[in-house]
Amino acid sequence: MKVWAFVTLRAPIAVNSPRTLYAQGKHNLVFFIIIFSLACIIVAIATNYLLKRLIISNLTEIERFVTDIGEENNLSKRLEIKGGDEFIRLSGGINSMLQDLALFQKEVMHRESEKHALLNSLREVLIYLDTELKIVWTNNKVSEYFGEKTEAVTGRTHHELWGDKSPILAPFVRKALNNGKTQSFEINVSDKDSWTGETWSVTIGSVRDRDGKLIGAIESILDITEVKKSEEKMLQAKILAENSNRSKSEFLSNMSHELRTPLNAVIGFADILNEEGFGPLNKKQKRFVGNISTSGKHLLNLINEILDLSKIEAGKMDFKCTEFSVKEKFDEIKDILFPVFSKKKIRIEFEIGDGITTIYSDEGKFVQVLYNLVSNAIKFTEEGGFVKVSARKNGDMLQLSVKDTGIGIAEEDLMNIFHPFIQVDSSSTRKYEGTGLGLALVDRMVKLMGGEICVFSQPGIGSEFICMISLTNYGRK
Repeated sequence: MKVWAFVTLRAPIAVNSPRTLYAQGKHNLVFFIIIFSLACIIVAIATNYLLKRLIISNLTEIERFVTDIGEENNLSKRLEIKGGDEFIRLSGGINSMLQDLALFQKEVMHRESEKHALLNSLREVLIYLDTELKIVWTNNKVSEYFGEKTEAVTGRTHHELWGDKSPILAPFVRKALNNGKTQSFEINVSDKDSWTGETWSVTIGSVRDRDGKLIGAIESILDITEVKKSEEKMLQAKILAENSNRSKSEFLSNMSHELRTPLNAVIGFADILNEEGFGPLNKKQKRFVGNISTSGKHLLNLINEILDLSKIEAGKMDFKCTEFSVKEKFDEIKDILFPVFSKKKIRIEFEIGDGITTIYSDEGKFVQVLYNLVSNAIKFTEEGGFVKVSARKNGDMLQLSVKDTGIGIAEEDLMNIFHPFIQVDSSSTRKYEGTGLGLALVDRMVKLMGGEICVFSQPGIGSEFICMISLTNYGRK
């Protein structure tokens, strides 16, 4: 079944809005703009007020605080400000910075104080000059020298300070400023002779900034007049002592030569008589002749030691270096001293370390040193004692040791045993004979042979003398 629909078309309807509605809308828009503008103005005023109240005022307070710190130089003040977290953190940072600055300032002032104390403690007059030769700084010695306070001197010119002495010093200051080199010299600043005028030791150095630019000079002046006088007196005393020592050495040398000639004759004739070449001697005569020979030889040995000592002090001791065996010299000393240590029943031992065969030195002086040390050890060792003589290498030195079980030496006497004519027991009733020349000769000879001698000793236990003698071809031409 079909349904049919019918639609009827009509013409459109036109609506016309009144003009008053449009005008009302325009009026509302203007009102809205005015209200919005007023709100913006109010917000701006409020914001400005808040900025001034909360931000700008705080910034102004910070500015004023910093200005006060700069003017007063008072780093102990602290900033107290109210506001947001940012201003609290800012004030905390400023206070922390002030605390660090205060500590740094204290450290700088402490170092400055130390520097000034150090410079003021010097004996020298110190003057710091700029490139125009104006005084920038001085130490307190300037006050002592010129009788004026350092503050009064600061700012003056070099000529105003030194007066007629400035022309002497100023050229050296300018030279230091021109070439940057330190000038050091001694100068006499008086018209009088050098022993009644003033003698100065002067040092003038340049001062540079961090960039290396010359900005001034330091003038250091020390009055050494009294020192020069003392040096002259000491020099004269030294010359007098050397002349006296030379005269003494020459006297001892001459006397030794004069004494040895007749003494050799006495010993020779005594030995001839002892051999009974001109007839037999009875027992008593033979003992007397033997005593003459023994005493003469002892006196001759003493004279020889005095002669050697005078030669050493006069600087005339000759050395003839050759290569010789250490073992042979040990055997030689053992044979010479055998009657002495066997009589006292002293056990003696000679020991040579590995690598010691021959040395290059003065053979006669080596034997003399060894003989004196060993005979000295035997003399001060009681019967049944022990003496050990050893030699070993110690680097480029020969270490020669003589150790005994003798009476020993007290600590207060150790410094005197190497002095001539001094014995530890100097009393008239002393038990051990001797002149006190043996160890003095040993000490001087060892030193002339390029070595040193030392001693270790304990009373009642014994002593050990150690000589260090050079093995590096001492004296080889």
